[in-house]
Amino acid sequence: MLFKAQIAFLLLLTISSCASKHGKPIELKEKLTQISFEKTRIYPLFFSDPEKNNAEMFVIETENDFLIQSKKLGFTASTKDHVNFNSENLVLIYGGKRNTGGHSCELTHITLQKNNYFLKSKVTKPGIGCISTDVITFPISIYKFQKPIQSVKYFFDISEFQRNCN
Repeated sequence: MLFKAQIAFLLLLTISSCASKHGKPIELKEKLTQISFEKTRIYPLFFSDPEKNNAEMFVIETENDFLIQSKKLGFTASTKDHVNFNSENLVLIYGGKRNTGGHSCELTHITLQKNNYFLKSKVTKPGIGCISTDVITFPISIYKFQKPIQSVKYFFDISEFQRNCN
C-alpha cells in the first residue's frame, strides 16, 4: 500500500510541476528566427587522410580558425574573395571518410532562438542500387552566414540519409 501511495505522490508532483498557478499547462512560445545562409565557392583540396569516419559540423569565426580546422581535417583552401570574417562566419560540414563516391552533405537550415543558433544539416549516402565510384572520398560543404552581433551558443544536428536509387 505504501508503494501505491508513493507512485500517486510522484504522479501528482509531475502533473503539478507541468501546470501554472491557474492549473493550465505552461506554453513556451519563444520566437524562432530563420537565419539566411549561402553556399560558398570555397573548394577544399585534400592533402592527407584525416581518418575521421564520422560526420562533424563546425562554426568558423576567424581566418585562423579556418586554417586550424582545415589542417585538422587534412585539406587546404583559400577563403580569399569568398568570405569577410569581419561580418560573416562559416559553417563547415564534413561528411567523414567514405569508401565510395556518391556521398554529400548540406546545411538545411539555421534557426535563432534567444542567443542560441541551431544548425541542422544532412549527410546523404548512396543507397542500394545506386551507381557509385570505388574511391575514397571526403564529402565537405562550406556555407557562410551573417556574423551574430551578440555572443551566442551553437547547437548542431546532423541527420544521415540514404539516397533511393531504385
